[in-house]
Amino acid sequence: MKEKEAERKEINNTELGVFEETAQLKKVMMWGLPGAETILGQLLPKNRSCFEKSFDVLKARNEMQGAMDLIHKQGIEIFVVKDEWAKMIQDKGVVADQSADELKKELKEKGAYFYDRFKNEREKEIEEEKQKALREAGVVEEPAGLEILESIDSVINADVAQYGENAAVVMNQRLSLNGFFCRDGENIPLANIFYARDQSNLMGSTWIWSSMKHDIRKAEVGIYKDVVRYSGILRDSGITEVEVEEVEDGVGKFEGGDGIVNNRTAYIGLGGRTDLEGIKQVVEPILKSGLELVIVRDRERARNGKDEMDAMHLDTFWMPTGIEEIVGCPDEIKKRQVFQTYMDENEQVSFRSLGSFSDHLLRREIDLVPLTKYEQERYAPNFLNLGNGQVILTLAEGNDLTEQLSKRGKTVQNVDFQEVTKGFGGLHCATAALKRG
Repeated sequence: MKEKEAERKEINNTELGVFEETAQLKKVMMWGLPGAETILGQLLPKNRSCFEKSFDVLKARNEMQGAMDLIHKQGIEIFVVKDEWAKMIQDKGVVADQSADELKKELKEKGAYFYDRFKNEREKEIEEEKQKALREAGVVEEPAGLEILESIDSVINADVAQYGENAAVVMNQRLSLNGFFCRDGENIPLANIFYARDQSNLMGSTWIWSSMKHDIRKAEVGIYKDVVRYSGILRDSGITEVEVEEVEDGVGKFEGGDGIVNNRTAYIGLGGRTDLEGIKQVVEPILKSGLELVIVRDRERARNGKDEMDAMHLDTFWMPTGIEEIVGCPDEIKKRQVFQTYMDENEQVSFRSLGSFSDHLLRREIDLVPLTKYEQERYAPNFLNLGNGQVILTLAEGNDLTEQLSKRGKTVQNVDFQEVTKGFGGLHCATAALKRG
């Protein structure tokens, strides 16, 4: 086992670093395909699942596979976390305590339990959505029912075919049966784990391990951390790891979607998912990597005065397409203030106001590709920049930047994420850049 581990670490060792969001993408991390854990998540109330609406997980799997195929065709290496996890299980000799058929039966029983356990909460949410729809002339989609459990067999069978029965069972037990143990005594499945940018962020040569806000997402970080470290890709890479920690109840949060590097500056969103304490823990290593650091503060969401889901991270409303060209939503940009962050003469984290985010971008003479709030809410800025003027957009209903960016000389491709985006995330949320430039 030790010889095999050493061999794998040597093979996987590679140079990493992200010093510019728009530089050529060479290596990216993705989870793989959403599985049984995401099916079970459909039966939770939205305040627990963090999903926008119910979606077809089988279709979402096809969409994610299509995105991975497209990225691979561009010559970009994909570090697939789930694939590496299966290898780790095999290398460590972890043995499952049940068969795949026994696992399927237990997953369906758990799904039925969730359906009954949270029925009242789900019905209350649906009623509230109906009232909102009446006010806004919107449409309320029917919530998932027990029929979705029929798809568990196919996703478990797919895992068994790809990873072998033992690894498939071990992984699915961890994701769906163990999950995260909440304060109210529930083990909830890690239904959002396929959004692979949020658990960490590589900014410059600083790898930041996140501290997640919502219960259903907290245990994801440990899985990614174990797999990434075991794979050996950080070994001798020159990367500094920082683990953001919760210093007291609810304080000390950082999520990967809030960090974007552009124009030699690490921009970090301070709002509904990332707080000031979490940012303070990553300032020194980022500055030491040669980047400047600017906090983009959403005052209302930072104080929990507004639901964060419609613009939960920086990458959901603001995304560079070049050094001096950015796609962004003016409605969200104008709400934010920016602060230069530095270490003072006493080696303490300090801040200097730079005024409004809008004025900051004007001073940078940014060519802003403006988005309406409608477009922003449909993941228009949540695209993947391949570098060299190439982008892959997240195609969802009401979101297609192809014409605007093509006029600016970009080569534009689209991935169909009609189902994936119903979970509250696009292509950028599903990818974590490991090497650019």
